[in-house]
Amino acid sequence: SLAPNKAVAQVHSKWYVRKVGDICDFEYGDGLPQNKRQPGPYPVIGSNGRVGFHNQYFVEGPTIIVGRKGTAGAVFWEDENCWPIDTTFYIKLKSSDFNFHYLFLMLKELSLDKLGGGIGVPGLNREDAYQQKIPVPPLDVQAQIVSDCQAIDAEVEQAEKTIVDAKIEIDNRVSDLYGQHPLRRLSEVIIINPPKTEIKRFNDDTVVSFIEMASVSNDGFINEMVDKPLSILKKKSYTYFAENDIIVAKITPCMENGKCALAQGLTNELGMGSSEFHVLRAKHEINVKFLFLMINREAIRKEAEKHFTGSSGHRRVPASFYENFQIPVPISSDVQKSLVKEVAV
Repeated sequence: SLAPNKAVAQVHSKWYVRKVGDICDFEYGDGLPQNKRQPGPYPVIGSNGRVGFHNQYFVEGPTIIVGRKGTAGAVFWEDENCWPIDTTFYIKLKSSDFNFHYLFLMLKELSLDKLGGGIGVPGLNREDAYQQKIPVPPLDVQAQIVSDCQAIDAEVEQAEKTIVDAKIEIDNRVSDLYGQHPLRRLSEVIIINPPKTEIKRFNDDTVVSFIEMASVSNDGFINEMVDKPLSILKKKSYTYFAENDIIVAKITPCMENGKCALAQGLTNELGMGSSEFHVLRAKHEINVKFLFLMINREAIRKEAEKHFTGSSGHRRVPASFYENFQIPVPISSDVQKSLVKEVAV
């Protein structure tokens, strides 16, 4: 069926449960075409969040905004006075004896996007949203829930900042290697896309790790491996790799997004995966974790993007880019190991 399932889920809570429509109204945003917006301090909010600014506001903040068209069901919190446009709803409480921020948390938890439907651009019917139910604890409990969630959000924000700072520091350490050590073409120190004929020596019933593109995160990790017999995989156009090989996406936008990972823990030390992977295998003169540290960098992805081949939407990084790309390679393996240990790759 092409019609979305709008059945209301049962909510089980020790607190009294009420329908969303009994708590608040979903008011229509007001159209404000881009050519009518004047420079000003007030955010203009669409179904994807902020889309610009204007010199007037339509709704006093803080407010909750829900996507009505396009990104239907997306829920945003806006502290400031703002202008929700006509692809959105903005929320008005029916009673002051309800914590507004608690309602925001509950609306996000309801996954209203699952109610979106319609032909063409997805839309959210507010009557469907009104039928959803949320638990309503006493006001002091609502406030405590909001406080606890805000504390967790603050921890997450700090952790994300720490990660960003660490990535910058690592990139600076890697950049320091340029000028200190001889540059080598990658083709001198790695094997690029080792031949699939290497698997001929294995029996067809050998179980290997299968890794899809979606199973490689944008942060340099493999999220999931699925064991499959070699007989099923080897006759198809899947990419072959082995333990300690580096797999890196060659197609847009996966490459730009950072899908690059060190393949470790493979079943029988063998892997097969997407045909859109390049495979980089370190030779004896370069530490594989050092190689991964040098390859899995935004600067290299930016450079690779300049060498795309193919038509729009199907552009790929050719193997020749990696063959000719130069990186500093310390002659001493101890220097390589020291840097790897320092950044804990």
